[in-house]
Amino acid sequence: MSKESGLISKYQSQVVAESHSGADVYKQNQQEDVSDQEFDEDELLELLDDDDDAYMQKYREERISQLSTEFSKVKATASLKLEVGTVVELDTEKRLMELISAHGNNKQQNNVVCFYLPDFTKCGVMLTKLDGLAARYLSLNFYKINVLHAPFLVTKLGIKVLPVVLFYNDRGLEVNRIVGFDLLLLPNQREHDNFSVSELEHQLLSHRMINYRIDDHGLEIKPTGVQTTGKTIRNRLDDEDESDLDL
Repeated sequence: MSKESGLISKYQSQVVAESHSGADVYKQNQQEDVSDQEFDEDELLELLDDDDDAYMQKYREERISQLSTEFSKVKATASLKLEVGTVVELDTEKRLMELISAHGNNKQQNNVVCFYLPDFTKCGVMLTKLDGLAARYLSLNFYKINVLHAPFLVTKLGIKVLPVVLFYNDRGLEVNRIVGFDLLLLPNQREHDNFSVSELEHQLLSHRMINYRIDDHGLEIKPTGVQTTGKTIRNRLDDEDESDLDL
């Protein structure tokens, strides 16, 4: 695992721990060597800056800037909700629209929304994959809503097949839509009811929802080349041919 991967993973673990500071498991952790577990952004950046061998000197400033940006996103996401590192269940479509709206999304966070039904097998598979990604990418907001609680949006967004996963960027624009397992299955998997989480990560990368990927081989910063045009939810509701949650 690369140094950047280790730093971000450790920082995310700290944020999750702090968000659950009342839980017994974290109380036990705090009784251990706290000085080794708790640190702030400046200390992380200093640790990276002390590494003379990782890259040439001219790239160090860029690396520090990338990490600082990522730490800020993680902290901003954590400040918006109590359930850090999870796919947050929303009970009303009004609340969903408030969170995704460009007007309500003051923290300028990217959002992933899954429309589902509890008894659908494919919905369960999708939510399991999203749970893993939510714990891995704290800079993203992950939400889910039962379609029975969102009749207005189901109609206006033209949702007919489940699950549906929508990507909204930091301006509240829909930039990608995954219907069922479309876009996620390889040619030889078309008849299967499962897919690799790496395919879902690829979709996140391609649509600039994340700018890095954490895998078993460490952190790899990847450029994203997909150019997308989207509409906010408000515009999407005004236009039945497109979809958007910016109200």
